[in-house]
Parts: sequence; structure tokens; C-alpha cells
Amino acid sequence: DVLGEGIILELHGFIVDFASILPEQTAKGQTLDITATAMMLCSCPLEAGGLWDADKIQVTARLIRADGTVEEEVSLKYAGQQNTFAGKLNAKTEGEFKMQILATDAAKSNFGMIEKSLTVK
Repeated sequence: DVLGEGIILELHGFIVDFASILPEQTAKGQTLDITATAMMLCSCPLEAGGLWDADKIQVTARLIRADGTVEEEVSLKYAGQQNTFAGKLNAKTEGEFKMQILATDAAKSNFGMIEKSLTVK
């Protein structure tokens, strides 16, 4: 028998997704407008000055080579809309990459990630 408050599960982390459509292929030198969403696993909103303050969340976009080398990296900033972060990344080198979006709040042990393949020609 479970007595008292029952079983409490505390889940840490972010659900991260691409908010804008990321092409599968882009041209060398092309600037990519990147928009991503990040929200708490509990669906609580991230917003500037909110209970979960978007200004304290670090969201980063990276182009990663197949060998794990980070080719390009840029911080995404809060875009003025709940859970939304945006920035620009320049695809400077040709090759096969993973576009990775990381959301971190190390102070509260919250992390999340998504990645997608991208070819630069």
C-alpha cells in the first residue's frame, strides 16, 4: 500500500524542437535563420522574467561534423514569445553535418537536445 502523498517523480529536462523548417541541404556561405522551442517536461512556459526565466536558459545551435567536431556554434536568444529562441548560423564549410540544438539550465539540472542532418554544398 502507498500511503501519504503516494509516489512523487521529479523529472528534469527540456523538450527541444525546431520551430522553423531546417532545410536538408544548404549552400556554403548561406546564413541559416534558426528558430527553436524549448519547454519544461511539465509543459511550464519559458518566458522572460517568468517562473522559468528564459533569460537564464542557455540555448545553443551547433553544426557538428561526423567525427564529433563542432564546426560552428551560436547562442540562440529568447525571441519574445513563450518557449521560443532564435539566432543565425553561417554554414562556412562544405560537408555532412548534424544541426544540434541544446537547451541547458545547469543551476536547476535541466537539459534537452534535438539534432537533424544537414548537407552544406
